[in-house]
Order: sequence, then C-alpha cells, then structure tokens
Amino acid sequence: MSVDSAPVETTIVWPDGAPETVGIRGTFDKDKKEWWKTTIWLSRSGKDQYSVTLPLKPGSYEFKFVINGGDWQVDTSLYKTVDDGSGNINNVVAVVPTPPKSRATNGDTTQHSYDKK
Repeated sequence: MSVDSAPVETTIVWPDGAPETVGIRGTFDKDKKEWWKTTIWLSRSGKDQYSVTLPLKPGSYEFKFVINGGDWQVDTSLYKTVDDGSGNINNVVAVVPTPPKSRATNGDTTQHSYDKK
C-alpha cells in the first residue's frame, strides 16, 4: 500500500446541543452507490458532543448528520459545505495523507551537534 492510499484516522464531531442520537451518512465508502441508506452512529464524547473516528483514505467526502433518527442537518461551524449538484447541501471533509516519517532520523529524536574543524 502506498503512503497516498493509507487510511488516515479522521474524527467527525457533532458539537451542537444534546440530541438523543447522532449519525452520519456520507460518501465514506466510494464503492457504495446508495450511501445515503447507511448510517454510521456517533458516540457521546462529551456533555453536548458526539464523535466517531473513521479510517478514511485521502480524498474528499460529503456527508450529512442524522439527528434523532430522521432530521438531516449540516454543521457550518466545523465543516465546509458543498452543493451536490442536485440542490442538496452537504458537509464536506478533506482527508490529507499523513506525512511519512523521515528516513534520516529513523525514529531517532536525539539532537546531534557537529563542529567543523
């Protein structure tokens, strides 16, 4: 697997209020034609916050929040929005590749100093 296609742990957050349930439906599985039929449920991660972490390959993903089982919403405080071309407004998240670790240090974080003589 190349670095560019390695999944990146991506956290989606619903920060607004305290609904009973929060889910997301989105283009997270690019092979699925009817993505809007599958809900991924978020877990309560704070008093008034829900979140889920997904392993997503680098790319752009459209999604909507599903509040209390049926109210589809976008969150403009944390995420950009995009028109899907059919008049629907969706949130969008861009996943960027994780930079590779430097081969020069090979994980060694020791600082070295060299004097020229």
